[in-house]
Amino acid sequence: MSEWKVKVESILQTGVRKYFANDPKMSAGIVASPVARLVAALPFIADCPKPDELAAKNVDTLLKEIKNPGPFAHHAGMSLRKRLAPGDNLKGAANPRAAEKGMLLLELASLQDHFRDREVDLASKTPNPLNEGMDYQKEKDRLVKAINAISSPEMDEITTADKLIARSETGTVATLWM
Repeated sequence: MSEWKVKVESILQTGVRKYFANDPKMSAGIVASPVARLVAALPFIADCPKPDELAAKNVDTLLKEIKNPGPFAHHAGMSLRKRLAPGDNLKGAANPRAAEKGMLLLELASLQDHFRDREVDLASKTPNPLNEGMDYQKEKDRLVKAINAISSPEMDEITTADKLIARSETGTVATLWM
């Protein structure tokens, strides 16, 4: 296993112990989640300065959101990328194309999350861009095309656009982060 993959595993394990020590099922689900793995791996793959610190910070933000939703909540009229703003701190990446692909994958995960939640959100009056006029198929096609245009074998080992879509359509993705 490469050095960065070992670090990603360690960062995820440390984070889940901090927030979910008493919930082994939740901990295992988070560590196995391709979205959580992408959040942890992205600073390494994008060759960001101090990737260990950035990955730990991003995983901490992710786990806080899972524990107590709020920072990544959708608000009426908000774009998918804007929803991810609290975790978009990859501006110093030496590989900006990989950073962009990672953020596009997270946008797609967010779109899939909104797609799965659209009926519940409508009933509960929770903001959801798909209930506010966003065209799901058009947005999905745009994201898949943009993701597939950027090559990153390391990222593809974690997840791809097709894998994220398949996981959400088969019911194995409960939220954006899992």
